[in-house]
Amino acid sequence: MDRTQRITLVATGLGLFMIFLDALIVNVALPSIQVRFSVGEAGLQWVVAAYGVGMAVFIMTAATLADLHGRRRWYVIGITVFTLASIVCGIAPSLEVLNVARGVQGVAAAAANVTSLALVSAAFPDPKQKAHAIGIWTAIASLGVAIGPTLGGVLDEQFGWRSIFLVNVPVGIVVILLSMRYVAESRDEHPRQLDLPGQALFMAAVGSLAYAIIEGPKSGWGSPPILALFAIAAIGGFVFIRAERLPDVLDRVDGDGALVCDDIHKHRVWKAARSCAGAPGLDSYSLRAYTLDRWGRYAWLARRVGAAKAGRERRSA
Repeated sequence: MDRTQRITLVATGLGLFMIFLDALIVNVALPSIQVRFSVGEAGLQWVVAAYGVGMAVFIMTAATLADLHGRRRWYVIGITVFTLASIVCGIAPSLEVLNVARGVQGVAAAAANVTSLALVSAAFPDPKQKAHAIGIWTAIASLGVAIGPTLGGVLDEQFGWRSIFLVNVPVGIVVILLSMRYVAESRDEHPRQLDLPGQALFMAAVGSLAYAIIEGPKSGWGSPPILALFAIAAIGGFVFIRAERLPDVLDRVDGDGALVCDDIHKHRVWKAARSCAGAPGLDSYSLRAYTLDRWGRYAWLARRVGAAKAGRERRSA
């Protein structure tokens, strides 16, 4: 492993570390955000959810754009936008601005997420070295999952909730500089064309489903808007799957124009990557669900016994 390869691992690992960290670090600061903007639990839902929705709806589009126009380019774009959105989160004057910035963070995180592993794979053509490198890359990124809640509690207690977003700025700058200097550009040798109908169907299905799940408890699961969103998600998902399996779609651009390859789930690399990405995701959303139940209690503590004691309570809970 030469110097360029080592720095590539650091640059790509730190980028994913920042994404995983941001998915978790915000949870422990929700009570402070709730107090600052004087909102209830329903008002805070989108602080958490906007990030995940933004990532979900853009992740497949980001992968195609990176294959077409360069993975390093889109990785740097993703990290740059993520860093700028973190600044906006850190200085947000209202909950609405914070929620929009969180959504932009999610979109940028999608671009950085899908390109990070591709850049590592391109930097290590030897299969044995590649396996070793992916292990290191995963370990660096997973630190964000491990230290996210603890770091969030410390920053929130010592510097306030805005610091949990602003901490991304120096990390993002380092990642951008290292990537531009040391990470080699790569593209798919047989790139797909941008499947606009597939992208639109996927975004409509995933976005509608996510919005319905988030707003369902507040609006009522049987309310007409929520039922309509579930219907849109179901129809969009069905049409998406059917369209992506049609021969004329699969044969586009030398047989690789569809948004999703029909046999992708048969590949061992896909299974391994899905497992690596899924574990932190499950941990993240499990912690978020747990945090929802604690918002009221922590906000009460913050108001009555001060931030220091509230921080100790969060760590012991």
